Amino acid sequence: MGTPGTAFLANSGLEAARVGDARAWFSLDEFDALLVSALRFTGDPMFGLHWGERSPMMQFDLGPALIASAPTLRNGIESILQMQPLLATREELRFDVQRDRATFECRPLTTSPLATRVRTELLLVCMTRLLRYFGQADAIRRIDIAYAQPDDVSEYTRLLGRHVHFDQVRTTFTFDSAALDTKHPNHNAELHQVLRARTEQERNQALGKLSYTEQLNTLVRATLPSLLSMTDAARLLQTSERSLRRRLAGENLSYSQLVDDVQRTLAHELLELGTQTVKEVAYKSGFSSVSGFHRAFRRWTGSSPARERAPRARVG
Repeated sequence: MGTPGTAFLANSGLEAARVGDARAWFSLDEFDALLVSALRFTGDPMFGLHWGERSPMMQFDLGPALIASAPTLRNGIESILQMQPLLATREELRFDVQRDRATFECRPLTTSPLATRVRTELLLVCMTRLLRYFGQADAIRRIDIAYAQPDDVSEYTRLLGRHVHFDQVRTTFTFDSAALDTKHPNHNAELHQVLRARTEQERNQALGKLSYTEQLNTLVRATLPSLLSMTDAARLLQTSERSLRRRLAGENLSYSQLVDDVQRTLAHELLELGTQTVKEVAYKSGFSSVSGFHRAFRRWTGSSPARERAPRARVG
């Protein structure tokens, strides 16, 4: 980015050794502060776009090798999704294929509008670079961004193309699903399998460092808006429902209470951002109806979600 790393770290107040430790975890507040500090320190209003343009596709040592060796775009995407637990306590990318369209939904793990913009820009540029690497840039159909259009969109056009639509309900990246299974000429299937196995090992170790309740929280949140059943949760944790129930009881917690806590936390986060309607927050929090969400929210807070929702902020 043209800015000395030592100067930035001194300005941000973080220790270089901690930042350089690939296994170090930062709290959400710390990471948000770091992103906002970088934006202000560099003086680059499009910091996230340029970070994505000039950095490796994934900020993890296995990422570039996994993508470069992947036989197809589908394999590359599977690798990225597999790595998400190594990078954060919940997924920032969801991927869905419907007939002729494939869609990423970007859900940046942030708490402030500025940090959300930086992470959104980074994720979208990385998705664009991924398709270009596999020779599928022409497959991109639409990029929706859930914040207001900045005054200058020239860098968005240069890096993302002319498919960008601002002020949308969700941030999504949509392309033709036919692009998923096109072979990359320089793939290395054998190396890719070795790296996938190593990533799975790292993933299991990372999850193992979380407490039992933290692992369950991560799994439940990752499946929203679908609600993860206790049967499926036990299967993913490689245990029995009886054992799962016993462990939770040891923490004076039931599975339904844990799910309720995850829904409440996510709902508060989305309402505080103020970028989505109450109906959208209800859906993303796993409620099948707005009325059900209103009842749950009043039980949680004694208030209505409309009162808690922050005004939609213009970023940029």
